[in-house]
Amino acid sequence: MIGFFITILKNIVLKLATTGAFNFMMPTLLKVDKWCEDKIGLDIISISTTEDYVDPLMKFFKRRGKKY
Repeated sequence: MIGFFITILKNIVLKLATTGAFNFMMPTLLKVDKWCEDKIGLDIISISTTEDYVDPLMKFFKRRGKKY
């Protein structure tokens, strides 16, 4: 029963995220992204599904190569 509600909540958040409803939160999300990279070593990559994904991945790995 709880899994069912989690699935519904996940789908709602996903739909809101893909429609741009969270654009007002972008500065906060960027701060969270920076904290994740600095404090816990988690890398978050933003990749659009409407554009080519090779360039963002190449930039990410080049940046990560310089970091380590």
